[in-house]
Amino acid sequence: MEPHTVGFMCISFLILLLLSGMRIGFALLFSGIVGIALMKGIWSSLSSVAVILITQSQSYLLIMIPCFLFMASILTESGLVSELFSAIEKWIGRLPGGLAIATIIAGTAFGAVSGSTLAAAAAFAKAATPAMRKYGYDDVLSVGSVAAASNMSFLIPPSIFFVIYGIIVEMSIGKLFIAGILPGLLLMLLLIGVVLLYALKTKGSVLLHLSYTWKERLLGLKVIGVIGVIAFVVLGSIYLGVCTPTESAALGSLGSLVAFILLKKANWDSFTKSVNETLKTTGMLFILLIGAQVFSSMLTVSEIPLWIMENLAHGKASPVMFLLLVMSIYLIFGCFFEIVSIIIIFAPIFHPLLTKYGFAPEVIAVMTCIVVLTGQLTPPFGLMIYTVAGLVPGASVPATFKATLPYLIATIVCLVIVGTCPEIVLFLSKRIGL
Repeated sequence: MEPHTVGFMCISFLILLLLSGMRIGFALLFSGIVGIALMKGIWSSLSSVAVILITQSQSYLLIMIPCFLFMASILTESGLVSELFSAIEKWIGRLPGGLAIATIIAGTAFGAVSGSTLAAAAAFAKAATPAMRKYGYDDVLSVGSVAAASNMSFLIPPSIFFVIYGIIVEMSIGKLFIAGILPGLLLMLLLIGVVLLYALKTKGSVLLHLSYTWKERLLGLKVIGVIGVIAFVVLGSIYLGVCTPTESAALGSLGSLVAFILLKKANWDSFTKSVNETLKTTGMLFILLIGAQVFSSMLTVSEIPLWIMENLAHGKASPVMFLLLVMSIYLIFGCFFEIVSIIIIFAPIFHPLLTKYGFAPEVIAVMTCIVVLTGQLTPPFGLMIYTVAGLVPGASVPATFKATLPYLIATIVCLVIVGTCPEIVLFLSKRIGL
């Protein structure tokens, strides 16, 4: 039996295991072991697993994952995220749809100090939605903006997405962080544009000018400054070449803990809850990564990427057509699966093929991130929709899908701009010589 035939059988076996309800990490691990065993023998398969377990447990890069997760958790538990929204709202509340714009900007700022969409969704559903509903904002602004803002945490570095993507495809995580900055800011501006246009069109209470004194605004700068300092420690240290991404993650985690204590937000229950959530999520992600490495080894042995490349060359598929095909696959699966799982399954196959077609690795990573974020907001199974609908009182799933439609269009526009103008992704990397 040809190796690529075994590989495709194992991919089909993986899909069956996922449909049966098996956890994704274990499904990847089991299908990978079976595939390597069929091609190279059971002892070779087990030895591959042993090597992967040892190398993964000693990986310096993996330290970033618990550090960034702890940052997100401790900042959420401390209430700093809620205070961040309130502080930004005091400065821009006079704009049409100002509360929704504050939510998007706060989501971007929170993304710069964490990589957790779930933490962002929980924080903004609690802090922003009640305030917007109080002033008569409809679901498009009050619920849709929360879903769009929460998604920003995966694109704005430091991002768990880029950490895992870099590990899976063996790319520089520092490069990926820098590459995500300008596209992330572009998406933020597009989302703000959606809010402004919708607010001006619907008028009503969203045009209400919320007034605050200068004293209230200046007091809010304390929280904005704290988040800004943490973001600078994480991203600035990488940008200036002072720290590696792993070291910057450790510094950011320490900075968040210091802020937690100095701002008198500290209590033992919040700290232990943050640690427990970090440990649980880290354990889950590590199982996923180990399973992904075994499955990736199976794909390498089966020569599936090479087989696909040869057939595409024979069929004379253009680079653009193949890119559209890959992004379509990511979008479809993004409607059904969690983002990290999609990357772990498909990135080992598609990333090397796209690089052979001449696309820059950073552009591939950023476009992949944006397209799977699009999938998270797309009916019928966009996971961010169900998350926000479950967190916001009174928000139904159909209404949340409808509310996020304008933001979904803005995300697609961002993807098109990045695809047609890749310099947006590469500019900062070239500027600092990465």
